[in-house]
Amino acid sequence: MTIDFTSENNNLSVALNGRLDSSSSGDLECFLEGKINEQTASLTFDFTNVDFISSKGLRILVEAYKKMDGRPMSIVNANTSVKEILHLSGLLKVFHVA
Repeated sequence: MTIDFTSENNNLSVALNGRLDSSSSGDLECFLEGKINEQTASLTFDFTNVDFISSKGLRILVEAYKKMDGRPMSIVNANTSVKEILHLSGLLKVFHVA
């Protein structure tokens, strides 16, 4: 998986490319530790190029949500398979998914 990001006016946008599973979630977890802080106004994950997310990947998203502590977090451009996984896990009710 590759991780690209932009940060403008404390709005962090993270574009992922590949599978978000046990082999790649550690990289995302380390990346987010260094990027999410008190000044982060919003967090957007672009899932245009994510074709699968495992339970370990879901855990990383939940941890990011907790770190955002009520500040806006969204997932954009998720494909049908990923949306179904988010639905089955109950996370469509937690995250804003567009």
